[in-house]
Amino acid sequence: MENNTGRKFQFQLFMPNGYLEKVDGFTKNFELVAVQHSALTIQKLIPKAERRCRFCKKTYGQTKFKKEAHIIPEMLGNKNLLSYSECDNCNYQFGQFENELAHFLGIFRTISGVDAKQGVPCFKSPDQQIIAKANGETIDILREDTSNDAIKVNKDLSNLTVRYKKPSYSPLMVYKAFVKIAMSIIKEHELNEDYQLAIDFLLHPNSIKMTGCFVSGYTLPFSYNLPPQAYLFKKKDAMSPMHTHVLALYFQNFIFSIPVPLNKKDFFFYNKENVLKLPEYPPLLLEPTNMIDLTLTPFMNDFSSPDKVKGEEGELFFEFDKEHFEHTPTFDQNPVNGVMPEFRPDDVVKISISKHTGE
Repeated sequence: MENNTGRKFQFQLFMPNGYLEKVDGFTKNFELVAVQHSALTIQKLIPKAERRCRFCKKTYGQTKFKKEAHIIPEMLGNKNLLSYSECDNCNYQFGQFENELAHFLGIFRTISGVDAKQGVPCFKSPDQQIIAKANGETIDILREDTSNDAIKVNKDLSNLTVRYKKPSYSPLMVYKAFVKIAMSIIKEHELNEDYQLAIDFLLHPNSIKMTGCFVSGYTLPFSYNLPPQAYLFKKKDAMSPMHTHVLALYFQNFIFSIPVPLNKKDFFFYNKENVLKLPEYPPLLLEPTNMIDLTLTPFMNDFSSPDKVKGEEGELFFEFDKEHFEHTPTFDQNPVNGVMPEFRPDDVVKISISKHTGE
């Protein structure tokens, strides 16, 4: 395949065990047409005087191109994949989608040690029961009030659960953040010919009312820390009753997949007898080492609602080696007679996680 400079390159994608049927079903209908990955993508700098915004269609002189626009949001840790066809006004508007995506992800950007615009973001639950922040080479998860069950340690089963509340977020705005990434990757001539409705959906809040805004994917074990990367697939048969494009976004221990909406050619299939089938995206991976026997948790969410979701609970789950867990050392800032107390699970106020190993 080709990258966005026109250079041809090849690479392999791998799958965990147990997904061969799903991989065969997907690759029978779709082919990979674009990749955005800091290790694979070579970008061609476009001088400002030659730039044209792919979203609002304004050129340099009609609008400004002073800000760094990112194909994958910088808040997910993307520093290198830049867009030279996104103006400052559109970039500002899309920033609102990214804020909602950050709220939806909750604590995960912090505990994964994401290097965002201002470093690793601090997380505070709306009820202030859980705080997570970077501390040198570790990420600390803290609670002040041990009377709540925000941190629950099960010493018998050698595991630990952190429960927290997410900031409020709009599902539809989160969905638009994913759609915007797809619109940044699709070839511009296809964007202009087939996706004007999708552009209007992003730029004009009340222009199109959407239903069936599905995002599916997989959650990987917490210890896996994937760099932000995106893959765009296109259906092989134009007459197949499926979305023309599918976007797959990888971030930390998440794989998100969305059928890209509002391609005008796909409207042919919206009738009483035939509707678009949702493709099942398989967990394709670039790295084969230690990833073949992964245990993945699939998910599917409908992000159609514009209304704010408030008080949604999130959960982190950690398992430990039983022998190490039984000999867990304790630390007390005010020990009695200088002697550290016995480990009491209900009194845990801080958990420290290595940025590099997730342990």
